[in-house]
Amino acid sequence: MNIVITGATGFLGSHIVSEAKKNGHNVFSLKHSAIDSSRPLLEDFAPDVLVHCGWGGVSAADRNDSKLQADNIAISKRIIELFPFKQIIGLGSQDEYGNINSIVNESQPLQPISEYAKAKIAFCNHLSNYAEQNRISWQWLRIFNMYGTGQAPNWLIPSVIKKCITGEKSMQTTLGEQQYAYLFADDFAKAVVSMFGQKGKNGIFNISSSKPLPLRHIFEQIKKLTKASIQFEFGAIPYRPNQSMMICGDSSKFTASFGNFEKTDFAEGLQMVIEEWKNKIQ
Repeated sequence: MNIVITGATGFLGSHIVSEAKKNGHNVFSLKHSAIDSSRPLLEDFAPDVLVHCGWGGVSAADRNDSKLQADNIAISKRIIELFPFKQIIGLGSQDEYGNINSIVNESQPLQPISEYAKAKIAFCNHLSNYAEQNRISWQWLRIFNMYGTGQAPNWLIPSVIKKCITGEKSMQTTLGEQQYAYLFADDFAKAVVSMFGQKGKNGIFNISSSKPLPLRHIFEQIKKLTKASIQFEFGAIPYRPNQSMMICGDSSKFTASFGNFEKTDFAEGLQMVIEEWKNKIQ
């Protein structure tokens, strides 16, 4: 199949590109800065599926930039209207649910806190209406915590790995009681590629690991795998106001429609990320 992907060089987008090519799909990377100039190229490429990963302002500093998030919506609308795609897969976020403290399914009320989350919800609503009106298959994936190779160092797991392998002596942290379910990015990419060409399975789907772990356990596991001497100062940092103590999505709707996707043991995935960081730093 011919697949168009936005955000192809990003953390999740790059994993989807790699998995799509492994499965024999042709991939066209669409840049936000080249939407209009890509129209004739898309006509020649004749894509079947659009995977919309590209979204500006994902970092914490930009999530409440209302102009930036409004621009995301406008750009996303232009992208889905570029070509009569047969299927559109959009990437949403756990942030659409707001602060959560339990395993949530898609019926959980949406209580967005950031402009980023509000923009994601607004575009999801537009996508569903547009796709239904034009008889296009569509899926919106509410993504929970991810980890894997290629993730930026400011994210939690790579930041802890980097501290461990560079020999830092200590790290201040919360008590580490909050439980987060981390899905390996390769498993996520396989899940997305398994959706290509699927018909009659429209809607919103959570995609999350089903195995939440306390952050304290995750930190200690990284320390063990890296054979580091770092000391975690648990409790040195207070929890944030309205701290989410459990972040995990119920993905049973996805697995019922597209099959199981969580294949990689957490320690196995961590080891792959650790090896990547060792090679970067050496």
